[in-house]
Amino acid sequence: MSPAIPPDLSRPLRDAMAPSLRALHAAGAAEPPLRVPCAAVAIGPGRLARAAASPAAGRATLEALYRRCLLRYREAVADEQPAAGADDLGAVLANFVAANLHALHGTRPPAEALRALAQQLAGIVRGSAVWRTAPLRERQAYTEQLAILAVLMVDLAAIAPRQGPDAVAELQGRARGYLRQLLGLDPDALTLDVSGLALRQEPVAA
Repeated sequence: MSPAIPPDLSRPLRDAMAPSLRALHAAGAAEPPLRVPCAAVAIGPGRLARAAASPAAGRATLEALYRRCLLRYREAVADEQPAAGADDLGAVLANFVAANLHALHGTRPPAEALRALAQQLAGIVRGSAVWRTAPLRERQAYTEQLAILAVLMVDLAAIAPRQGPDAVAELQGRARGYLRQLLGLDPDALTLDVSGLALRQEPVAA
């Protein structure tokens, strides 16, 4: 079972994101990358491991797994993040959302949609007073945790169909939980295209 996102910055940032996305905040003018300097020693793996209800030995194993996931994420997006020693939070958020939508619906967004989503979410977070006043260590932990969970969800989405319907249903439930925790919105009402993330418009009754 993949871990929950420890609260830290996730709850206040979710409260900042939800109103903007409800207003169908679209990606507008190009946003500069929202860089977060990498911690000298990664913080996210330990926080995720400690948040899991397991004995100390199990936590050590989990932390090692999460460190590998963080390294995989950084290696996979290195070409998109030319600034050495920093993560792009917009890209991390976009990959996290896309990984969960893929787990939920089995679809993969085009690269243009990921770029628009990164711009959109980076703009919302950058405008949040919660983010601007957060200590660097909390920004680093938040960024690392989402990068780790994005990798885990991609892996689980590849494995679950081979394990049967129950595993798929469990994965989809986890994806819905993550998207609600991050965005504060109904995951089944979200759409993602080259304009970014939006809420599905219900047809008006005659």
